[in-house]
Amino acid sequence: WVPMFHYSDDAWCFEREATISSAWYCWTFLNKLVGWVLDDAKSLPPAEIVRLLGASLSVSVPRPFARLPEDKVQSLVEDIDLALTSNRLTSAEAASLRGRLSWARSFLFGRYGCAALVAFRNRQYDSTGAFALSPALVSALRWFRRMLRDGVQRDMFFDAPSRRFIVTISD
Repeated sequence: WVPMFHYSDDAWCFEREATISSAWYCWTFLNKLVGWVLDDAKSLPPAEIVRLLGASLSVSVPRPFARLPEDKVQSLVEDIDLALTSNRLTSAEAASLRGRLSWARSFLFGRYGCAALVAFRNRQYDSTGAFALSPALVSALRWFRRMLRDGVQRDMFFDAPSRRFIVTISD
């Protein structure tokens, strides 16, 4: 069977292609009957690849994976290039970049790359007001740029056909 994925506001659904469209329709129709308002941007029709939590998730058999969407990769690469060409990174910029790269790293590389974030943390909490790039920052920026441009994706290991239904609700 072909697995499909659906996300409707705070509920995630993973089920067979043969039934997911009718389940999604029933869910959205029920919400209208009850008077609940669904955010259409958060209740997209079912698909094999969905954008969720800022990443693209694929439940395609036989190799489910996660990857950053190209617009997020491009945005990160542009900010890294700006820092490298200008040879400067303020503590506020380091904090912002550290957060964004930390999420990308944990989502795609796991613990791999954690050491590259140390240079950003050091700049973020640097009280001297330095903004010129240190050798450690240059190295970390180049490493992240290379990893992002290589189009890394993270395989998700699970046996999709053995799964029947998964729902999580934040409430």
